[in-house]
Amino acid sequence: MQSYIEAALAPRKNDGQIKLYGEADFAGMRRAGQLVAECLDAVGEIVRPGLPTEAIDRFVYDFGMAHNALPATLGYKGYFKSSCVSINHVVCHGIPSDKPLRDGDIVNIDVTLILDGWHGDSSRMYAVGAVKRAAERLIEVTHEAMMRGIEAIRPGATTGDIGHAIQEYAEGERCSVVRDFCGHGVGRLFHDVPNILHYGSPGEGTPLKPFPGPRLPATARSRRSSSIRSASRKPASRSSPSRRRASFLRGSKAHGGLSREERRCTPLCRPS
Repeated sequence: MQSYIEAALAPRKNDGQIKLYGEADFAGMRRAGQLVAECLDAVGEIVRPGLPTEAIDRFVYDFGMAHNALPATLGYKGYFKSSCVSINHVVCHGIPSDKPLRDGDIVNIDVTLILDGWHGDSSRMYAVGAVKRAAERLIEVTHEAMMRGIEAIRPGATTGDIGHAIQEYAEGERCSVVRDFCGHGVGRLFHDVPNILHYGSPGEGTPLKPFPGPRLPATARSRRSSSIRSASRKPASRSSPSRRRASFLRGSKAHGGLSREERRCTPLCRPS
């Protein structure tokens, strides 16, 4: 069982203790996350057949510099790029190069920017030109599985609840779940606990806890971005998959892929 510690008292390293953040901390994380979302929106405008993946990486670097943010991957453990660009069957961590995108490819662009000391970490899938229906369906199912995992998050739930929600939907759609990589915590650190497996059993894993200190008044919390889930004990109402899919496809036409995708796989996050 992992232990918990208030973030203000925690050492600036991954020591296995789960950090409990307060409202001011989450505000910093939201700003960093919003900047990454804007970067991924902008990237969608340049994704096209013939574009070298190295050009995508340079775009991410220039975007970060223009917004006083540092790409977290640049120089990380010897990595020399500002993003990861993974084409087709590459699960994650594809290294940008002079290889061009081709019509019919699907590509995941993974961006982490550090803004005011906070990490915003996200990736998004993009369809390059006209893609086959099988590839389009893979993106749709993955997006819906992610949304169901997000909806499982609330105080009192466990990391196993999140993994189960993802796995149950994906396998119900005749897809499999990659077990070699997983999600992870972020904040002041690039990769932190807890690790989030994309499979699991309800009630197993690490319990999710709210910050024990003061919280913002309800009226202040209501003004948060709709992309951020409230830490309510009652599960949020869920729109139908068909409605979400229609909304997602409209976003794909505008930006070339998933909107606000949080799926993230990293070398430090192989399940132990």
